[in-house]
Amino acid sequence: MLAGRKDVAFLEHYNKNMRSFSDDGESFNGAYGHRWRKWFLRDQIVEAIKMLKHSHQTRRVVIGMWDPAYDLGHPSADIPCNTHIYFRSNFTGLEMTVCCRSNDAVWGAYGANAVHFSILHEFIARAVEQRQGKMYQISNNLHIYEHHWDLLDTPVKDYCPYDLRTDLVQPLFTHSHQWPLFLEDCEVMEVGLYPNYHTKFFSEVVRPAMRSYAAFRAGDINAALSATTQMPMCDWRIAMESWLIRRLPKGEENGSK
Repeated sequence: MLAGRKDVAFLEHYNKNMRSFSDDGESFNGAYGHRWRKWFLRDQIVEAIKMLKHSHQTRRVVIGMWDPAYDLGHPSADIPCNTHIYFRSNFTGLEMTVCCRSNDAVWGAYGANAVHFSILHEFIARAVEQRQGKMYQISNNLHIYEHHWDLLDTPVKDYCPYDLRTDLVQPLFTHSHQWPLFLEDCEVMEVGLYPNYHTKFFSEVVRPAMRSYAAFRAGDINAALSATTQMPMCDWRIAMESWLIRRLPKGEENGSK
């Protein structure tokens, strides 16, 4: 998303179901990142950073994803569910509000949305040298699909692991001037390629994570787990190792530790 891409091929490598959301099998109409950076013939992320750097008190920083000239009445399989993002600064840091017309609670609000919007939030906060404040989401229609009803009986965790181990959180970058380099690293990502990245996050987290997933796709989970040890001990590594361990053949979970 930060790369501004809309092609199916890259995402399909990691999630084979993504093709079903494309009308032509090649691109996505409502790709958020493409709308952030290219759709409206301007880079909204870059403009937002410039505005917030100029004035932390501005209330005019709005990133749009809904295009009424194109989306309203368009019979596409991929129309943006999230429509606008607002930023504001206060004593807690840079806050972000996401507006959503229709929100799937499982795959949307608490699934993909929680990840990619929090990444955008952190990216912009660090770029403008502000603390990442609270994120709000306004959902006009929050729902759950019938095939997810069984998940309603799943016990809810009442703790946040990041509150216990804040040292595990790996920042996207540490110095505000690195944000253009981080975007460049996002833009050069390709399946099976491992270039010389500019930023520490891509070199130490993204590269071994991609190699780990490549080993998993090749059918060697042990090699995939071995590749994660090249990552620093952080939230990303813990998440990936947990994901891989859940996919080990039964009886091998303990031996993978």
